[in-house]
Amino acid sequence: MPIPMIGWAVGALVAAAAAAGYKMWSDNEDSSNSNENKKCEYDPTILIGTQSSGKTILANWLAYNELKEDSLPTNFGIDIKEFLDYSGLHQDAQFWEDEIKKKKNVFYLFDLEKFLNQINYADKKYNEIVINQISFLTEYLREKVIDKKIIIIGTHLDKIENKKTQEIITELKNEINLGKAKILFGSLISEEKATLLEKDIKNILKEGIKWVYLLMYKVLKMMECIY
Repeated sequence: MPIPMIGWAVGALVAAAAAAGYKMWSDNEDSSNSNENKKCEYDPTILIGTQSSGKTILANWLAYNELKEDSLPTNFGIDIKEFLDYSGLHQDAQFWEDEIKKKKNVFYLFDLEKFLNQINYADKKYNEIVINQISFLTEYLREKVIDKKIIIIGTHLDKIENKKTQEIITELKNEINLGKAKILFGSLISEEKATLLEKDIKNILKEGIKWVYLLMYKVLKMMECIY
């Protein structure tokens, strides 16, 4: 029966490719862990969020492995290699939609300390602005970001107690449908802290790749059994 034999052969080849791909992913992960200073290539990414949340600092760290303190606010967008660092001015959020369409990853940053303290920011409380902006991203733009990786990053972790992060997660989940967005907390106060945050970011970005390879491998191993 030639058709089943051909199907088995094709299935075996694809399964081998999936296994090789998964091994390559695992090897890359191991090598990245052994050399934290080696910068990986990122897909086109936009960094959005509130003003002074660390977008420019994070973009420079991910692109150049440098912590550059920038006291000047970003006007509209600045390209930093694969990253678009977009303005954090409250009124500029209306322009996010067009820029997000062009990118594969979306990083939303906000200041944990300001969120907890509910400081006045523009004409609202800071936490209200953050919740409204994330809601705009994950709910209003839901169909337009369905194929993108969304990471919500709370910065300035060094300024709050770690246990307070759970309060923030609870508030966000109670107020917003986060969908498939992931939440991270971290700090950019030092290279050590920045490295830890980058490692968490890379792990989230790799989740989809690992899942696809594993699924391909399992399905095609089942095909081998059928044939």
